[in-house]
Amino acid sequence: KIGGRDRVSYHYHQANPADLGCVEIRWRRSGHVGVLKTKALVNPHRSSDNARCSLSIVEAPDKVLIERVFHVTVEIESKSTRHLHLRLSIPSHKHLSIVPAGVSNYSCGVLKMNEKRRVKVALLPLALGIQKISGFKLRCPEIGFTADFDDLHQCCVMKTSTV
Repeated sequence: KIGGRDRVSYHYHQANPADLGCVEIRWRRSGHVGVLKTKALVNPHRSSDNARCSLSIVEAPDKVLIERVFHVTVEIESKSTRHLHLRLSIPSHKHLSIVPAGVSNYSCGVLKMNEKRRVKVALLPLALGIQKISGFKLRCPEIGFTADFDDLHQCCVMKTSTV
C-alpha cells in the first residue's frame, strides 16, 4: 500500500543478449485494468551504425548521345566491420535527366570489410547538355542500412554523333 492506494507491479526482464527490452505491467488496485509500460525497443543486431560503404563511378564516357543507352561501371567498397548483403538501385525520378535503361535493381552479393565489387549499369540520357549521373542507392535490408549517392559523374549529352 503506497499513499492509500494498493499497487501491484510485475516487471519482466531477462538478461539475454537476444532480448529487445522489458515490459512492466502495473495495476492501481486489484480488479482494475492494468497499465502496460515498455521502454523503447532496440535491436542491437539490426543496427546499421557501423555499416559504411562507398560508391564511385570508375568507367564512364564523357560524351553520349541523347536517347541512346550507354554503360557506366560503378565500384562499391564495404568499409563495414560486418558482412553486408548489398543491393544497388537506381530509382527513376521525373527530375533526373539520366535514367536507368532496363534493370534498375542489382544484387551486389555479400561484401566483407574492404572488399570491392564492380557493377556495370545501363543508363539512358533524356536531356541535352551537361548532365549529372545521380540517384544511386545502396541498401542492406538485413540491417536496415540505406545510403544515397548523387552527383557521381557528369557527361555531355549531345544530339549528333560527334562522340
